[in-house]
Amino acid sequence: MKNINIVKVSRKNSISKTFYQKTKIKKFPKGETLIKDWPNSWKKIYTKDYPRLESIQLPKNIPPLNTSISTILLKRKSERIFFRKKVSLSKLSTLLFYSAGIIPGSKTWNVTRRFYPSAGARYPLEVYLSTNNIVGLENGLYHYNIRCHSLDVLLQERHLNKKISELTNQDWVSKSNIIILITSAFQRTQTKYDDRGLRHILLESGHLAQNVYLVGNTLDLKVCAIGGFIDDKINNLIDIDNEEEGIIYVLAVGT
Repeated sequence: MKNINIVKVSRKNSISKTFYQKTKIKKFPKGETLIKDWPNSWKKIYTKDYPRLESIQLPKNIPPLNTSISTILLKRKSERIFFRKKVSLSKLSTLLFYSAGIIPGSKTWNVTRRFYPSAGARYPLEVYLSTNNIVGLENGLYHYNIRCHSLDVLLQERHLNKKISELTNQDWVSKSNIIILITSAFQRTQTKYDDRGLRHILLESGHLAQNVYLVGNTLDLKVCAIGGFIDDKINNLIDIDNEEEGIIYVLAVGT
């Protein structure tokens, strides 16, 4: 049996304890606020796009995922060894659609649904990706435009995955085909749930990340989530303000 060194950490004034205490629900307000009385900021679904930048349409003919849910779940694991074989644009399209896209069928935009739950249907998350060796797509940084199922071209650069890997302190990340950067536009959720909303946002990012794992594994892609990264430098790379929107999760996907 291995000896385990247990490090005792003082929790008296820890950030985690303070945040947990300050965002507890102590009681609910009396009466029920009817949906018809909700402010527009609670009902309108907001998304981000880059209308002045070039946009690349992803294939819209999305094949069904025919693998059984039990097979997918049993196959799910984190993998860090990538060989950087080519990935088709169709496979990238399928990964993004089933992980973060819009479920077809809604008649109006403000009642659309995603493939993961979101508190109050506020959908604060945005998805960016750094690509390497995707067939028909230049290496670079892109934003996933969910309304159009397309990629907004932010930066085309050959060795971007290497730069991002340095910001995660994980060399193997540079060998992935896709680095998914999940950010949050915090006020979309916090305008309704205030500070408690940050709890919802972090939970939601986990729901989305699990989709990436399950869909990725179904497509024979390797996936590994990363929680450690230099936040400010990734925010600067994406060119987001670090306050209204910020990075909260990173996943490396490859072959």
